[in-house]
Amino acid sequence: MASDAPPLRQPDNESLPGLQAHSGLKPECVPFSLVANRDQCVVFIHGFTGSPADFRDFAKRYQAAGYDVFVPLVPGHGSHVSMLQDLTWRELFVPFVPLLKRLRRRYKRVHVTGLSYGGVIASTLVLTCPQADTLSLFAPAFFLTVSSEKKAGLVKKFGLHNLIGRITKADLRGDDGERLSANHEYTSVPLRPAVALHDQSERIRPRLKEIKVPVFYAHGDADGTTPFISNRDLMTRLIPRAHFVHVKGGLHVLPTDPNAAFLAERHLAWLEQTTANLP
Repeated sequence: MASDAPPLRQPDNESLPGLQAHSGLKPECVPFSLVANRDQCVVFIHGFTGSPADFRDFAKRYQAAGYDVFVPLVPGHGSHVSMLQDLTWRELFVPFVPLLKRLRRRYKRVHVTGLSYGGVIASTLVLTCPQADTLSLFAPAFFLTVSSEKKAGLVKKFGLHNLIGRITKADLRGDDGERLSANHEYTSVPLRPAVALHDQSERIRPRLKEIKVPVFYAHGDADGTTPFISNRDLMTRLIPRAHFVHVKGGLHVLPTDPNAAFLAERHLAWLEQTTANLP
């Protein structure tokens, strides 16, 4: 089936919100779609300082399984950090409601999936715009590590995000000490949008119980960014019906993790079963 699938490309309708490319984007960060006019689509929303590159290979599994796929770009991402550093929550979120409404008119089923802070965006989207049929969360950033939560609290307490544009980003290194490259090689973290996303995660946490659509939740137990236990416990308490997948040894960016095939298999099986039971 995969051999007959259309190539990775931009959507025919480049006016779709979040799927327009501009000249400043790095090639690997360009938003993309895999479209063959199926009756269901999956929308993947990347995380903070991530990009559509996080889903570029992962999305092909969904294409092969019979879904159209849309991978938008969160505003400000994919080029120089200066394009991102002054954005507010409203500006980060702006393309997603109109995108979902447009896709709802085109498809029988629309499935929304968010990674990390993209999970915060996806959860907000489902609550704001009831056009999605399912919500899937990969390592959602409802809580960060204890040290990161403390740093975020200090930044907000002293208003540092209003005084300091960005801070140096620590290198990510593997167990062997080798540097792990990020998709856009950001060398700093812009504080204003980081605080905006952290604030939204705090606002959205108590509202998770209001989500009406079926929910899929996957988290790796080796995640050093969004801790496995605290996020799982939150989901268990507020959305006890969510289908939980424990990715053993899974790191933070699950679609590029060695366990990506396992995750996609479990997620696709859940989508098929869940869709069959929808009214």
